[in-house]
Amino acid sequence: MEIFLLFYVFLSDFSFGLTLSIWVLYYLSRGVNLQWVAYISSISAITILIFEFPTGVIADKFGCSLSVFISNILISFSSFLAYISYGNLMFMLLSIVSAIGTTFSTGALSGWFLKKDPILKEKLASIYSEINIFSNTGKLLGGLIGAIIFNFIKPLPFLLSSILYLLLAISFLLFNKFKILEISNTNIRNPFKDILIHAKDSILFSLKEKRVYYILILSFLFLIAAEGPLIYWQPFFNEKFKTSFPIGIIFVLFLLSTILGSIILRIFIQKIKKFKLIFSFSILLGGIMLFLTGFTENIYLSIFFFILYNFTLGVGGPIRMKILNEVIPDEKRASILSFVSLVEGGSGTISGFTWGYISKFFSLNLLISLISIPIFLSYIISLKIPEK
Repeated sequence: MEIFLLFYVFLSDFSFGLTLSIWVLYYLSRGVNLQWVAYISSISAITILIFEFPTGVIADKFGCSLSVFISNILISFSSFLAYISYGNLMFMLLSIVSAIGTTFSTGALSGWFLKKDPILKEKLASIYSEINIFSNTGKLLGGLIGAIIFNFIKPLPFLLSSILYLLLAISFLLFNKFKILEISNTNIRNPFKDILIHAKDSILFSLKEKRVYYILILSFLFLIAAEGPLIYWQPFFNEKFKTSFPIGIIFVLFLLSTILGSIILRIFIQKIKKFKLIFSFSILLGGIMLFLTGFTENIYLSIFFFILYNFTLGVGGPIRMKILNEVIPDEKRASILSFVSLVEGGSGTISGFTWGYISKFFSLNLLISLISIPIFLSYIISLKIPEK
């Protein structure tokens, strides 16, 4: 089970990575203007916000396996549409399909493998650190290969991505022996009412269970900050170097540092007694490193601090998932994890508008330092999370 899970994660993120580093350039080459690239990104984010929680509830009620399968089919279809499409409206349509596909897998994948192999619940931090390693490795290799292919045949990364997602759907179907529909305590006469009740119960559980509740608040604050570097790291370092050439190298370095963080966590996992303490420290250290990234004038120190910031993400991310999944019941797992993703999506939307507005008044150096403030607030919240 664990081997298939890591294979699935790697191939899924490799497929995603194929288009990750070139999608904007490809859209522009296919008749989408720069203004519409921003519109399409916003529409995609809004679509995710709308469908995130309902698809999680569907996964709980009709089977996480079914949701993961549907996710791969929809994303494969959207990638194929990108391969053949031209113009603003077609790319807007395929982005909506892709966004809906993404929401079907959020929470459902965790729900699927923890239900399929309950033994994995006993080593949550370990399994999520492995997932983080394989996920980021897949994105890194996919991004590099996609960028190389794009220079020769621009649409090919999207076609390859479509084929790989389709193969993932087929392999997932075969691994589950075609048993992907699992109707769970659903009122056949009135399934819609039953789904609404399940959704309400999942939200109430998230607000009453202290570990989930504080993770919700913490994640909301943290991602307001974390979206900032994703938006501004390229122009920030481009401005420092006066050229875009080193950007690709920095991209590889920060992904490798995230992978290294998860590897080190995996190595010392058995010796850690207080995961919450390590989690809080990783948030604090990440905030300090991000602040120093913008604060220092030395370009190489900025890179060093930014790499350390990404290292803390590799440590803190798996522990966060461990803290969450330890207290979530199986029958609500996909719904609650989707609810967490919904909150995170709202945070990301606010982040883009917030930092976009603030960027008009401050230099990129000062902006990067200011972005670290919500991380320090999330550190304070993390201290309130109970150990058990």
